[in-house]
Amino acid sequence: MDPVKTPTLTALKSVIDPEVGLDVVTIGLVYAVEITPDSITVSMTLTTPNCPMGPSILAMAKGAVEGISGERRVEIRAVWDPPWNPAMLSREGRLALGAA
Repeated sequence: MDPVKTPTLTALKSVIDPEVGLDVVTIGLVYAVEITPDSITVSMTLTTPNCPMGPSILAMAKGAVEGISGERRVEIRAVWDPPWNPAMLSREGRLALGAA
């Protein structure tokens, strides 16, 4: 894991998708983390574009990253390409969901 991005990914592991019961990193919803001296930008998706918890999950992600951002501006970008699929689950996620 990239040591510069580790605090951000650790913070995002506190964001649980209530429908799946796992964190957004383990599920494979976090596609990219970009860190500059002035900002932290997270590109992430949801399991489906119509996820009823989507706005809440994105808000929780922003709050989690803001908690470690210091003076940096935080942006959470919802992206849909590529669309999420179960193959994006981490090994830990596959084991937790019995999909290993």
